Amino acid sequence: MASKLAKFAGSHVARQAIQQHTVPGGALDLRFGLHLLARDGNVPVRYKLLALAFGGVLTFFLNILEIPLETMLAVLLPVIGLGFDVVLNGVELIVCPILFAALLLPHLAPRPFVDAARARQAVPVSAIAA
Repeated sequence: MASKLAKFAGSHVARQAIQQHTVPGGALDLRFGLHLLARDGNVPVRYKLLALAFGGVLTFFLNILEIPLETMLAVLLPVIGLGFDVVLNGVELIVCPILFAALLLPHLAPRPFVDAARARQAVPVSAIAA
């Protein structure tokens, strides 16, 4: 019971700490970062590539930190652990650089491009159709 209470309190504290930054327009606005990365043609490609490069570097360091845990898992569960490790690394190598790039791009791209994209997203669809 105490461990469940501690887990709940820890998740509540983490959620409260991150919640103020994940709102639209916050520092960790993943949806806006993905919009800039994938859909907004006004952001220069070099900033998108720079964000992806930083995402790749962060993913590389994340994989280095996971080596001891992955080694222990592969030793304890030889067949299942190795298969799980290969699948997990494959997903990480594809998804993590994109997520890191989406979080970094609003901070790397020039301010006028980011402000213009925020303004375009803030216009309601009904105002455009009218």
